[in-house]
This record gives sequence, C-alpha cells and structure tokens, in this order.
Amino acid sequence: MLIFLLWGAFYLAGCADTPVDPGFDDTLPPVETVDEAELELAIDPDLVEAAIQDVEATVGLSASAAEAYVEIQRAQGLFADAQIAYTSGDYPQVLSLATQARSALGTAVLIGRGDGAVVEMVERVKLVRDQLAAGDTDDFDDPAGLQAALDDLIADAEADLARGDAVGAAERSVLAGQRTDRSRDRAGDGSRDRARDGRRDRSRDRERDHTRRPDRDGHGEDGARFAVARALQAVSIAERLLEGQDLTEQQEHMLEAAQRLTEKAQEALDVGHFRQAVMLGNRAVVTALRAVLARDVDEAEVRTIIEVAEANIEAAKAALEANPDEFLRAVLNRAIHAFELGLRKIDDGDFKGVGLVWQAAVSAGVVAG
Repeated sequence: MLIFLLWGAFYLAGCADTPVDPGFDDTLPPVETVDEAELELAIDPDLVEAAIQDVEATVGLSASAAEAYVEIQRAQGLFADAQIAYTSGDYPQVLSLATQARSALGTAVLIGRGDGAVVEMVERVKLVRDQLAAGDTDDFDDPAGLQAALDDLIADAEADLARGDAVGAAERSVLAGQRTDRSRDRAGDGSRDRARDGRRDRSRDRERDHTRRPDRDGHGEDGARFAVARALQAVSIAERLLEGQDLTEQQEHMLEAAQRLTEKAQEALDVGHFRQAVMLGNRAVVTALRAVLARDVDEAEVRTIIEVAEANIEAAKAALEANPDEFLRAVLNRAIHAFELGLRKIDDGDFKGVGLVWQAAVSAGVVAG
C-alpha cells in the first residue's frame, strides 16, 4: 500500500489543466489526446488501491491464495510503472501498463477463486448498471456516460467469458469497478452539482431536494464514516437473510468478500484514508447483495428483502422523530426514493429492482441506528 500513498503528489486532479513538463521527448502525444479518465484510473492512488483491495478481499484465504498474491504483487508493480510512465509523459504506455495490471488482478481472481468468481465480478457490475438504468443516479457523476461505459464493458466481458477468456472478463470488471469509483468520487466532491447548476434552472433542483445526494463531503471523515456504516449494515442484512440457508460456494465466498471489504474500509477510515474508505464501503454494499443473489432468487426471497427495507424505513422515521438530523433526513429521503423506484420495477415483473430496494434497506438501516 505504501507505494500508492507516495503517489499522492502526482494525483492527476492537480495536473489536468496544467500538465507537468518533465522534459520528455516532444514527439510523445500530448495529454489532451489521451482520455483523462483513463489516465486517472491508472495513477490515482485511491482508485488503484481500491481495485487491489477488492481483489485481495475476493481471493481471501483460498487454497491458492499464495499463488494469487504473486499476481496481485505483479499488478502493484505494473501500476507503479504506470506512474513512472506518466511522469515521463508517455501516456500510451501508462494506459498499456494499467491494462496489464488489471489483467494481473483478473488472473489473481481466477487463480484464487476460479471462473465462478469472475462471473460474480461481472454480476456486480450489472448491479450498478441496473441501478443507473432504473434512474437512481444522484450518487454518480455523469450517470449516463457511466451507464454507457458499463454496458460496453459488460458486453465485452460476457463475450470474453463465452470464448473462455476469464482473465479478459475479469480485467474489464476491474476497469468497470474503477470507473464506478471515479464517478461516485466526483459526485462526492460536488463536481456534478456544479456542472448541473450550469445546465439547469436552480428552482428545478430545489424541487428535487428530497432526492439529491445528501450535502455532506463524500471525501471527508463524515462521508467515510457513513460509507463504513452502510457496509456494516449491508453485511448484517446479508448475514440475517442467509442464516440457516444451504449456501452455494459462491455465496459463501461473496459474503466473506463483503466482510473483508468492510474490514478494509474500516481500516482505511481509521488511518485517515477517507476516499479509499468510501470506495471500499460502496463496494462492500454491492458485494453483500451479490452474496444474497448469487443463485436463482424467487419471488418469496425478493419479498423478504422488500420487508427488510420497509421495516428499516419505518424504524428510521421513528429514529428521526426522536432525534432530528438534517443529513440523516436527506439520507432517508434518498432511501425512500430508491425504494419506490425499485418497487415499481419489481411490480412490473423486473427483479432487477431488488438492487434499489437493497440500497434503500441499507441506508435506512444506518439512519435507524
């Protein structure tokens, strides 16, 4: 982890408008010709570390963990090389090295947990895509762009799986996870709100205040604590729903991964790595849901998740009546909005809405305390 913390001084956000001039050969392409987002995914220390920590959580203590961790270490080295290439101005090499690093992470998952774990990586991406498609978008910067990118990555990953290229599918899933983290992160620093204020009449935004992202810094300690609390709540709900069931191997692995991601998010919070804590906490919430859904889910199980969400929403309302809090009120309003969106999907026969109901259950559970 240390090597990525040292990268902070090179963070792309400080360089996007005024590229560094390291004295490189002027025949190399200018940064303006390279996708800024792709560069950021390659060198931002928190975006890189969250991807690595996620794979570590997936591999866990499997029988092949030692061999898998060799690939994880190789990925760390490749990301470090990408940082060096960036400071040298060799942007195409940055992107190439980052792709190789993600492939190494994909290889680690394949070695550590097999093809099934790679399929689960793709399924986690689908959950985020479905959330965006259902209209629950306020936690994301440029949600339409992210949804389009995830659609493409999912299609490519499924094509990879169809021809037996599990590593390729995993690499695309790692990239999708990073893109999702970046989108949430940029929404958390207010960039989306600033852009939106320039495009739309402010009075329309005020009409939607009950559904907008709660106005608390997603990068600060409060935002990190909230993300960790959501992760803890998601794991708790998953454990309750799965208790006493005959779990599949993938369900056991996904629940363990969600637990480890939550622990890693807490560790990041404890040492002040707030952005990383938020990213890992968000990943834990989605992973916990996959632990519940990692087999055929029938209508009765969906109804159980709905009942959990309804109970948590009512408990949250009671908690706020006893102890009013503006931030938590905004969180609950967002949860109710997501719940209603998800319920409409489910009532129309689309079980993809269960992801929105899950998000609502988790957030309302945090508010309820």
